[in-house]
Amino acid sequence: MIHLVLDDRAVQQALDGLSRRASDMSPVMNRITQVMEEGTRTHFEEERGPDGQRWKPLADSTLLAYMRRSTGGKGLLTKRGNTRTAAVRALAQKKILLDSGRLEHDIGREFDSMSAMLTTVQPYAATHQFGDEKRGIPARPFFGFSEAIKAGIIDAVTKHLDGDL
Repeated sequence: MIHLVLDDRAVQQALDGLSRRASDMSPVMNRITQVMEEGTRTHFEEERGPDGQRWKPLADSTLLAYMRRSTGGKGLLTKRGNTRTAAVRALAQKKILLDSGRLEHDIGREFDSMSAMLTTVQPYAATHQFGDEKRGIPARPFFGFSEAIKAGIIDAVTKHLDGDL
């Protein structure tokens, strides 16, 4: 059997650096939560799930209720029978899952040396993520790993191991 021993200071320093970076993954886990959060916010902006599928449109009853709320109790129609401008504007600007904005804005990040995760304190988040068949609410997943998030995670890990993070 032949044993070769590499006694090279530069190689040893590179391996030592890699070992140190691999032993404390907290910086890369922090970066991974940032990548996940940015990707999740993109899902809200684009009204798409992590798989790229557009979310199902809002039900007519939801849109009508939203329009009614926007008029401040004045009703949808003017005395002349026209739709109130406030209701039309509100409908034109309506985004799916962004009624109050709390669902998107309350996304939290948690990480340690071995894990990275996103959280939310909103109790209705699961209803929107997975849907509720009994209530007729379709799944509109916002948490998950899109191709962009996966690429960002790989990039973060690579940079961390290369010492660039």
